[in-house]
Amino acid sequence: MDYKNIIIGIFFLIIGIYTIIDTYKKPDSQLITRTLGGYIGGIGAIVIGIMLVFGIKHL
Repeated sequence: MDYKNIIIGIFFLIIGIYTIIDTYKKPDSQLITRTLGGYIGGIGAIVIGIMLVFGIKHL
């Protein structure tokens, strides 16, 4: 079991959750694309984190 990938995966999960929460609390009223980009970035980080934790992707 590669513990480095698990630690990096947990880090990506934390960053993704933080990004989604921060985007939800402070949406941009001028540019909807910036808000959408925050959500997509957070979801992408969570997906990468899950893949690293479960061993689907290796770094």
